[in-house]
Amino acid sequence: MNNSKIIVLLTVLCLLYTSEATSSLLRERSPPTNGRPQRYGKTIWKNSKDTGFMWTDKKPYKYGILNFEDGLCAEKVPVDSVKETDTKPLVIKAMEKKGYQINEKSGDVNVIGVRLTDPLGVCQGSKTNKCWKTVFTNRFQDKMHIIWKCDNGKWRHYQTDFTTLPGWDLDKKGGSLSSVMAPGQYTNSYCLGDHKGTPAMRQCARVKQWLLQRHGVKGTASVVYKLQNTKPSVKPHSLNFHGTINGRSKPKQNKGKFPFTKLVNSWSHGCQVTFGSIFRDEVLPLIGTSMNDEKLADVHLVNPKTSTCVKHRADCKKCTTYTLLNLADVKEAKNEKGNNDEKEEVVTEEKKEDEEEEKTDDAVEEEKSGDDEEKEKKDDGYNENTNKRNSICEDSVNADINSAIFTLCSTKQKFCEPRKNKRDSLIDWVYCLSSGDRKAAAMKSLKDSDDELPSPCKIEKGKSYSFTTEVRHYKKIANDPAVRCLLTKGFKGK
Repeated sequence: MNNSKIIVLLTVLCLLYTSEATSSLLRERSPPTNGRPQRYGKTIWKNSKDTGFMWTDKKPYKYGILNFEDGLCAEKVPVDSVKETDTKPLVIKAMEKKGYQINEKSGDVNVIGVRLTDPLGVCQGSKTNKCWKTVFTNRFQDKMHIIWKCDNGKWRHYQTDFTTLPGWDLDKKGGSLSSVMAPGQYTNSYCLGDHKGTPAMRQCARVKQWLLQRHGVKGTASVVYKLQNTKPSVKPHSLNFHGTINGRSKPKQNKGKFPFTKLVNSWSHGCQVTFGSIFRDEVLPLIGTSMNDEKLADVHLVNPKTSTCVKHRADCKKCTTYTLLNLADVKEAKNEKGNNDEKEEVVTEEKKEDEEEEKTDDAVEEEKSGDDEEKEKKDDGYNENTNKRNSICEDSVNADINSAIFTLCSTKQKFCEPRKNKRDSLIDWVYCLSSGDRKAAAMKSLKDSDDELPSPCKIEKGKSYSFTTEVRHYKKIANDPAVRCLLTKGFKGK
């Protein structure tokens, strides 16, 4: 082969390689057919089987951010706990007193957070751990209000517990810094979008934050937490509204489910977080129905002055304003002339102090066992609404365990007689009756059985539930003080 043929051959090969490389590069840079980066998958906030996030705890499966088809101002309120009133709610008056914008178009929601304890004045310059114990309590102790007005002139008011403060992950495996959103009004800054692969209200415009810093070795008695500065700084993204929902980083079989925990822990590093399925079933549908109202489309565009909206993570045309108040702001409005007779749920400082006195060093143990409810006083009778039981032993701080114990001891009393044998069976049954995935089947099995001591369910690998999650829950049951007491002292029924 002469030199000219070799040159031609090399030229052809170079052209082919260049063509293929260019084609490959274009394929890599061109957007996927659905217009979204593959990393984030489907447009998870759509209420659609094709483009929505699938909730795996409901059958038939639900998708995306659910809507109330009749809207927010239909004759029947969209959520049973929504209250309708002719008078302006107290938190709206507190917003007016601070000069904040109030949404008064029919069905246009006002989303308001009321923080129980203001970290300013407590969390700077402290040489003790008072900041950590009295402000950052690791509990869902703040209030979220969703309020809107209807064409008939009436106000509708929904509220639920949530947290505006980070949990105790900072004292365990987190870094030394955590965000704390500063009070204020953030106009059209939260849009329908995602948080770690689950539907959420995503921060899409700049907000203000403080930074909480840990000083000392985490997990030790000498550690101190302080705000870095009393003047808040700008936070461009990541302080989202979301629930305690397993997202894309969790095992596939748990995706879209709500794990059992009522403590904040790592669920918030500054995000505004609601506990459990009510975020999916109530909070998101109320806000989403307002955002999807075509009559309100012109008022729901993301704030152009502060926008940081990323279109493949949120719908920048469906955004709402978030207002964060301190409890003191609401109390100040309540104390004004003409507002004293309003029946608003405002937590008093005396109640807060009583709650703090009940908290002891056992809080760490409560966290390990997944509990978060304050210990109740001994009760003389059982009330199904509060899950208290008539017992020789103190109630568990876990309401589901109380309910399981009462069900078991009322249905099969022999299980709950004081004795040392059959220990595992009692613990097994309390586990079965308090497991989120298995309690319905366990309840039916228990009531249908004619045996005095029927066999409980077992934890097995390869089933539809998560083996690891169920084992962890079983260990919590076995270590619960109420269950241990029941094994030796028994249960005293009515």
